[in-house]
Amino acid sequence: MDRNGLVYADLNLLEEPSPSRPPPPCQPQGFFKDSSAHLTVLKLLASGIIILTAAVIGLSIWVIYLRSFSSSKIQGSCNYLNIPNTTNSSSADPEPQNCPPQWKFHQGKCYLFSRGEKNWNESKADCTKKESSMLVIQDVRDLEFVQNTIFEGALFWIGLRAASLETAWTWVDHSPYNQLLFKITGNRNGEVCVQLSKKMAYSENCESEINWICQKNVSS
Repeated sequence: MDRNGLVYADLNLLEEPSPSRPPPPCQPQGFFKDSSAHLTVLKLLASGIIILTAAVIGLSIWVIYLRSFSSSKIQGSCNYLNIPNTTNSSSADPEPQNCPPQWKFHQGKCYLFSRGEKNWNESKADCTKKESSMLVIQDVRDLEFVQNTIFEGALFWIGLRAASLETAWTWVDHSPYNQLLFKITGNRNGEVCVQLSKKMAYSENCESEINWICQKNVSS
């Protein structure tokens, strides 16, 4: 107490404890290690999917290539015949059952485009052996049919020859050659025979060996 009668009290107040912060959440032991492992697994899965997709695409391209290659091989195996597509052609000749196998039908006749090579006389003999004759072209439709069937670059003997420079062209059935149907190019030195291509007719030495064409009437 001081002189003025005031009383001082020394209060010893207890300090309020400051509110404590909540402890940080407890991370499970090995958390970061597990997350890294999961990320690695996801990366491996993604890589596997990419590799699998690339493999499927590559396999598809390879299959397409093989099909294309096989198609070109098949086309090359018939390198001298151009087989027309008659599926959608209303004017195409039907294939009667009385034409032998591998013979083609046109205007009441059967035609055989050989797959071997012989000289003209051997070709004529082969047609005779098959009870037919070498090709005789009688009209424009016959010529168009034959040349549409021949593949580009191929040559076939037909039944037209001249025994010498002085003699006229004569068909094997002894009918005369009509030059209005087609022109014959080439030299005439001695006996010459006629080769037919997709677009032209040529005179050539009869001893040359090429393909040939036989024809015969459709059997009844």
